[in-house]
Amino acid sequence: MEKYFLGADGGGTKTTVRVADSRGKIVAEVVGGSINYYSEGLSRARENMAAILTELKKLKPEIEIYSAFIGMSALYKRATEKECSDFFTGVIDAPFTLMDSDLFIALEAMAVEGECAVMICGTGSMVAGRKKDGTIFVKGGYGYILGDEGSGYNLGLAGIKRGISAFEGAKSETKLVEALQSYYKVNDLHELIDIFYDPPMERSAIADFAKTVFKCAEDGDKAAIELVKFEAEEAALTACALLKEFDSPVSLGVYGGMFQHHKIYLEFFADKLNSIIKTKEIFLLPMPPVNGAILAAMKESGINITREIIDNLKEV
Repeated sequence: MEKYFLGADGGGTKTTVRVADSRGKIVAEVVGGSINYYSEGLSRARENMAAILTELKKLKPEIEIYSAFIGMSALYKRATEKECSDFFTGVIDAPFTLMDSDLFIALEAMAVEGECAVMICGTGSMVAGRKKDGTIFVKGGYGYILGDEGSGYNLGLAGIKRGISAFEGAKSETKLVEALQSYYKVNDLHELIDIFYDPPMERSAIADFAKTVFKCAEDGDKAAIELVKFEAEEAALTACALLKEFDSPVSLGVYGGMFQHHKIYLEFFADKLNSIIKTKEIFLLPMPPVNGAILAAMKESGINITREIIDNLKEV
């Protein structure tokens, strides 16, 4: 009987789940609500995961999950037996069910052996490294109030504030003023007060404005370029703090919307990092972290990872 392996990337705003067969071929994918039980609460997180599993069954009724591995933004290390039991019981019934941080599955998605590091910059940001003995350590990840250097949230908020400052005449002119007016459909930026505070603006919605900041930067707006450069270099400094923990240069994989969709950000990041510390290489992950979760699910259940499996997972 065919064995199926479930991988999940549980971010702060959504959860991506994929199922692969024993050759690493993806047979189903569902995107659902967040399963971060710190922000959603355990009951809601379990409900969201159960809803995803229901959709999977509709797509592929014949699937019986042999091993499931969840990378979750609520965690910074391997989940305890109790944490797994609290989350999985009554939701996923499989011989193997495990959870770890979303950075762990990103490291798996690098598909390399031994020492390596990965940085994710999306709505939030974090960097992790793996030592020769398999030990994983982390820098950053303090959240949008205390950290998230180089994140979409930080850039989006900085762009909003910079536009307001220019609108007020406190700083030089920038296309960010017109961009704010267009994005939020207002003429007077004082109207943003109600929009942002009543009710409070969602963190993901603030992060989404980063796309507009990038557009202004790509159009040559000096203020927007400076903001992008600042956040990219802040991310590089966080990555550098982690890379200094290694005895010799390692490969650094990068992932997340900031890196994937904006060449200017990756260039600023790499330039700053390379000016401080040597790396073997800096590259975009060859597969998404959710596929790294599938790899982890396979490894934890004793499957021998072959080149065919890696290649199949890289195709998606």
